[in-house]
Amino acid sequence: MRIIRLSLSCVMFFLTVFSIRAQEMEKTDSLHHSIIVSENRMFLSVGRIVTWKENMLAVTSPLGEGDPLRWIQTLPGVMTGADGTNTVFVRGGNISGNLITIDGVPVYGYSHLLGLTTIISPDAISSVSFAKGGFGGKQGNFTSSHIEIMSSRPSPSSIQGSVSINTFLLGANVQGGIGKKLSFNVAGRISPLQWEYRAIRGLLKNAWANLDDFKVGVYDLYGTAAYQFDSKTWCSVSSLFTQDSYSYFTQDNSYEQIGWRNHLGIFRFHRSTSAADWDISASYNSYEGLQLQDKQYRGKDNHFSLISTLREITLSGDARIPMGRLLELKCGTKAQMASFAPGSVGEVIDKRLSFLSSTYLQGVFSWDSLEIEGTVRGNLFKSNTWFIRPDFNFMAKWSILKSFSLEATFDYMSQFYHSLEGLPLGWSVDMIVPSSALVPEEKMLQGYVGTEFCSGPNRILAGVYVKRQENLVYYKNAKSFFSTSFAGWETQVDIGNGISYGAELLYEYQGKDFYARISATLSKATREGFLLINDGKPFHAPFDRGIVVNSSAEWRGIRLSFIYQGGNWVNGRGEQYQLPSLDGEMVPLMYYESVNNHQMPPVIRLDISYSRKWRKDRLTHALQLGVCNLLNRFNPYTVYYDTIDETWKELALLPILPNFSYRFCF
Repeated sequence: MRIIRLSLSCVMFFLTVFSIRAQEMEKTDSLHHSIIVSENRMFLSVGRIVTWKENMLAVTSPLGEGDPLRWIQTLPGVMTGADGTNTVFVRGGNISGNLITIDGVPVYGYSHLLGLTTIISPDAISSVSFAKGGFGGKQGNFTSSHIEIMSSRPSPSSIQGSVSINTFLLGANVQGGIGKKLSFNVAGRISPLQWEYRAIRGLLKNAWANLDDFKVGVYDLYGTAAYQFDSKTWCSVSSLFTQDSYSYFTQDNSYEQIGWRNHLGIFRFHRSTSAADWDISASYNSYEGLQLQDKQYRGKDNHFSLISTLREITLSGDARIPMGRLLELKCGTKAQMASFAPGSVGEVIDKRLSFLSSTYLQGVFSWDSLEIEGTVRGNLFKSNTWFIRPDFNFMAKWSILKSFSLEATFDYMSQFYHSLEGLPLGWSVDMIVPSSALVPEEKMLQGYVGTEFCSGPNRILAGVYVKRQENLVYYKNAKSFFSTSFAGWETQVDIGNGISYGAELLYEYQGKDFYARISATLSKATREGFLLINDGKPFHAPFDRGIVVNSSAEWRGIRLSFIYQGGNWVNGRGEQYQLPSLDGEMVPLMYYESVNNHQMPPVIRLDISYSRKWRKDRLTHALQLGVCNLLNRFNPYTVYYDTIDETWKELALLPILPNFSYRFCF
């Protein structure tokens, strides 16, 4: 087996030239109601974990600083995608089952730099919340987890700002007040990747000879303005623009382009009275994805193009009403109009309009050592047919001792948006479509029981879960993504179910100078009931990794992280046979005995970083240096067929990767 490794001088650019341009290993034979203590790294409640900006940034990542999804990847119940990317699979669910929101507004194109980081600047983030059970009433339309990113609401004070640089991004932030009531915050980032590539391209001729006219356009810009009427009333207006665009030519004169962009506009109003707290919001959300390829294969030109858009307008109102010392009620309603254009090929546009309305009632009962919370949500969804579906969520915590408690959650959820899967390796899967008469909504039923133990600097959470999903979709004919036949995508969907169960453990030690955390997940996730996939029999979910262990330790700015994950599952190399095409040419095809029948090698990664803060004159400096994948271990996550060499190869993304981040604040 021959291993092709990139030189260290070009490591900084390995992800930006599409995943199949990275490292290859050839194989020719086979294949609430708790007090948040600010000094704690994390706030834990039943089914939910919260952290803040500084703790999120401390996670070692290829970017030189952490981000919301990098932090979530270190928690129990979470499986990752390819090593080096920020994809997450929660308790056996699909990526599309994760609801990612910024100030309550869903974000669909959430990644920068092909999965290196999320699309919003850390300078705009106040906190990140990760919920995987016992969900509240405000958000619905998901089946795996809710990743809630809350922006920082600036206060009217003196002007402050920062400038930052890391391995792949340049950023700046300015915030402050105008008068005593009006405040603002503006944060933006841009990637210098294309300029860096051009600067050292001459040194990388051997490694990058197959690329020409490489172009990158990556940026994000966030802005908010808040007005404080009085101590109990405020409103804010904010907006977020992001773009990712990548294109290049290869040595066989093939042209590839991929990109996505987001635009969010959000209005929020809050009012507190002696009787209730009120929140009103209105938002506009636009997502657009582009995929284009002009490829030569065996002397023939092949052209693929696809534009996908999703636009939403949402109005919502929520209230929190105390009902005495023991009981609190929360209620709210939301109306959402959405326009889908999941496949625009040439002049062919398959546009769909949908309407989603939901109303919820949530009760929180607290008495002595017992806390119970329950939610009932009614959903009304209209696409080409009407759906009326209920959601139920339940959470309970019984503190038997001061340091020991039992907890449980139950969830029954519906998801009315589907992400179609089944594209070949190298293409982004961002085709979001609404439920319909032929493709009903996805459903999730899960239960969890566990314990929490706290003693001094030690905290332990341990529990088990079981989860069932219904109406999972798989798109059978990927080729029709790039043809006029995509307009009939509903007839090309196979529907099945998913079952997963597992055990989760989280241990945290927080001393004065030393901090350590270990999370472990032991799980199994399968798919079944797809009539045309594996004859309806069970098969492994693609990222059914079996066992995942994330451990980290930090002492006086030195952080060491170790990751072990079982290998993900792929279609192993099958038998090859010849089939004549319409013009009489014999075309080789592969036959697979079963789906996801080959497990890739385990992911083993050691990361190290050092961070330091200091103040000089009027400036505060923060520096973080690190190395991802210190062992330089290649962790392949898939196999693919190379059309140039006409051989099967394994693909890994992350080599040893030095990284850094530096910012100064004024």
